[in-house]
Amino acid sequence: MKLPQDIAATAQDQIAAVSLAYQNAIARADIQKYVSQSTGLDTNAGTQSAPYRTINRALADCVPGGLVTVILMSDYNVSEHIRIINRRLRVASFNPASPATITFNKYGIPAENVRAAYRFTLEGDAYVSLLAVRLVAPNSTGYTAFARDFRSAIIGPPDGQSDSIFVRQAVGLLGCTLDIPSDNLGAIISGAMVQLYASNLTVVGQPILGRLIDRYTNTAGTAATAAPDVFTNLANF
Repeated sequence: MKLPQDIAATAQDQIAAVSLAYQNAIARADIQKYVSQSTGLDTNAGTQSAPYRTINRALADCVPGGLVTVILMSDYNVSEHIRIINRRLRVASFNPASPATITFNKYGIPAENVRAAYRFTLEGDAYVSLLAVRLVAPNSTGYTAFARDFRSAIIGPPDGQSDSIFVRQAVGLLGCTLDIPSDNLGAIISGAMVQLYASNLTVVGQPILGRLIDRYTNTAGTAATAAPDVFTNLANF
């Protein structure tokens, strides 16, 4: 039979272990990581002096429900889906005066006759905010015969999954430049349940009309007042 002092010591050890686990969880719930696709390694520590190479590696450090702020120290080429699963992601340029460029690659799905883009995928309760970056949308060259669907957007749900009314998803585009080719692959954002907050956007290349969010794809553009789930400084999108 344990003596009272032994029971007390065991309880204190258990409390200390729970407290440590809690503190570790809190520390991973709001984190900042640096990413450089040109000089970083995913085996690094994710610091300014030892950045990660990919945004996905930075997301892996964040607990579900947490927020990870990624500071881009170089331009970023999206050649795999950036999976935001029940997390919040904020991506900002290391030097806002010289914004990082995020270029999205395309791929086709011949079996489904679909054109698609590697993108930020929102899974579950997911949020993404892009701050002072330049987004280069892919063109449809080589895929013009393929159909356009949600997978052609550069922000949206993952392949093979539909939207759910039971999740909360939001996108923020703040101080960003949208570079849209004349033969763009698809909309910038997809998702029936996504709320969009866009402020101080600059559009280069082709006008944004009909390309910002796939629910409003008329080529004349949709007035912001006609879309209560979209908040933007653009008169038409």
